[in-house]
Amino acid sequence: MEETTSLYSKFLVSAKGLGKGQADAGRATETFSKALKIGGADAASAASATLPFGQALASGVLRGDEFNSVNEASPRIMRLLAESNRRDHQQAYGQGKRRHGQQRPLPRWRAWS
Repeated sequence: MEETTSLYSKFLVSAKGLGKGQADAGRATETFSKALKIGGADAASAASATLPFGQALASGVLRGDEFNSVNEASPRIMRLLAESNRRDHQQAYGQGKRRHGQQRPLPRWRAWS
């Protein structure tokens, strides 16, 4: 429960930066938690993925150990991130806003709402 509360607070900070509110952060947190359950993660696996994902939200980048924790607990979440990331990149490259080799930020809200 503590990890979920922490994740919600990270989503909330991100939401405010995007002009979104508490309802959006709550929906994103709920979707993340449900994706873990649907993927078959037990309580320990869910906790071990939730904290690192919250850290990734805070930093804006899903790095090595954080990536591995989330991937092991829920390949479904990783697919959601990949789909969202692919859409973001297609749009950014199409508009000339991104060039090859630039660091990619975490996908924004589409995967979670």
